[in-house]
Amino acid sequence: MLTASAQNDREYRGNDQVEYNATACAALGIISLFLRDRDTTMRDMILELAGYEHPAVLEALAQNLLRLGEVTDRIPRSIIRIVMVSAVHLRRVLGLERQKENDRLHRDAIDAEIAIERRWLDGEGAEPSWPELASWRTTPRRGIRLGNDGHIEDDDDDDDDELPSHYVDEHAIAKLAHHLIRFTINDVPVWVKDLAVHLMTWTDAANGPHGEDVRERDHRPDTWNIAFFNFIGVLSVALSHSEAVDLFVNRIVSFNDEAVHDVMASFLRGYDSATVATDTREPENPANVRELLADRIKRAWNYRRLGREKGFTSETHAGDALNAMFYQPSRWANTGRPTIPVNWPGLQATIATLTDLVVGAPTSGYLASLFLNLVESSHDKALIPFVVQAMTAWCAAYGVDRNFWAEKNIGSRVCAWLDHTVADDATSHAVLVDRADELFKSLDVLVQSGVAQARIVEEKITNPDGDRKAG
Repeated sequence: MLTASAQNDREYRGNDQVEYNATACAALGIISLFLRDRDTTMRDMILELAGYEHPAVLEALAQNLLRLGEVTDRIPRSIIRIVMVSAVHLRRVLGLERQKENDRLHRDAIDAEIAIERRWLDGEGAEPSWPELASWRTTPRRGIRLGNDGHIEDDDDDDDDELPSHYVDEHAIAKLAHHLIRFTINDVPVWVKDLAVHLMTWTDAANGPHGEDVRERDHRPDTWNIAFFNFIGVLSVALSHSEAVDLFVNRIVSFNDEAVHDVMASFLRGYDSATVATDTREPENPANVRELLADRIKRAWNYRRLGREKGFTSETHAGDALNAMFYQPSRWANTGRPTIPVNWPGLQATIATLTDLVVGAPTSGYLASLFLNLVESSHDKALIPFVVQAMTAWCAAYGVDRNFWAEKNIGSRVCAWLDHTVADDATSHAVLVDRADELFKSLDVLVQSGVAQARIVEEKITNPDGDRKAG
């Protein structure tokens, strides 16, 4: 079946669905036979399939990496190395004969790697090292800058460096990264961590260069970034806090603004999905992880803009990072609900950091909306001081402003949350009383701004037994 299916001229290479590709279906059968019989011939066919370079075949193999690793953890490592070698291509050239020669050289490199892996699996020689991926070429963002002397300064210093001879198929290695998540559920194998560190080094360079005086880069490996940093986020939960910070978080925060916003969003979504999962470890210090990332957000130009301009928008890349920071999906799929469970107790560990972001840019309606989306998922009285702190900052920034408080619905949402929290827990009234001075000043601003619910909340705080007496 494998031989009959290998008809390159009949295969559509844009579909990674296994069920629509004969070779991928054959791969599943070969994997099943190997898992049953542990046959060396089947094992060697699996290695050949790893160099087949069709997304559906790669998907079939990647889905079964964990099962193959239960037989021997050497096989997943061999498959990954072969895929990494096959993902590095010579750049296309003009001339049919020259291109055929490049294709032959590429195939020879894959065959050589397969032969090396086969010998290692047979017990001959040491384990091969992780392959080096070809350097990823980015370009400085084109643009102009207004100089201090008033004239337009040309800031388009073209990069005249010669194109690298090879390029990397980021889609192939991204698929591997996605399926490596399965190895992080229980004890993380040493080789998974070593591979992650190896790939992090390449990814760091692929998104750079970084630095205060370095322009943003275009043509970064966006597909790879999404898959890889989602995996790194999940992996970081399984590692010790010091390892996660030293190996990954500290490198992430060194990226340029646009790159750090992009990768931070993927990292946080992976980290949070593993944090709330029931079959993963508890992260050692999730609060500090968010503190480090929040500090980097504050140093970005977008956050400085949010702190000086009134509005409900954000730059796209930074906006996605902020959505993830406040436990929310991408704005393209955001329904106004966070991804954490309702009344999730873990929120108490990070709410101070998130409130600090809001207070640091009180003119941002974008942050205000994200903050309210988050606190509306929990009516824990422990959140009251943070909600009052945010209200106080918004009142200082906006004052009496019908548009912000009434028309944008910020005031009514705050009041509804306070009302709901008091109704759910009678002991929460004591927490409100402790913050009464700040709260009443803020509620007075809301009343003047046309938020009718603010008067009702005031009355419930001053006379908590009023409803029962009236009944």
